[in-house]
Amino acid sequence: VEYNKLLDELQFSDERISQCKELAIDHFNLYTPISSYTEANFPSKTLLLLGILWHLFLGESAAAARNELTYSDGGLTVPLEERFQYYNSLAQTYGQQFTTSSQQVKIQLNLDDGYGMVGSDFAWLPIY
Repeated sequence: VEYNKLLDELQFSDERISQCKELAIDHFNLYTPISSYTEANFPSKTLLLLGILWHLFLGESAAAARNELTYSDGGLTVPLEERFQYYNSLAQTYGQQFTTSSQQVKIQLNLDDGYGMVGSDFAWLPIY
């Protein structure tokens, strides 16, 4: 969590980061093949960070869109809140990276699980 000099406070609370972590893990688990990873056994810290950032900036962009305001007086127009585009762009970037990386990790994990032995009824037949 980084101190934001313009807002004179922390950008994201610990509670919000924790909530976004749970959302990122849940989102990853919903990609096929569906899985049940937790924070303890999540396959990649980098991937988890991308998912957290995606959800954090998605929330920030929604709040910025809701609070967007332009003030006009005497022919002068001043935007008072114009962070939506920046937050939305960050959310899209992190979201795309998370989605692409999640799919690649899921494919690799599925391939890794595919190696082994496939049972057959012929294994129990007597050998003559």
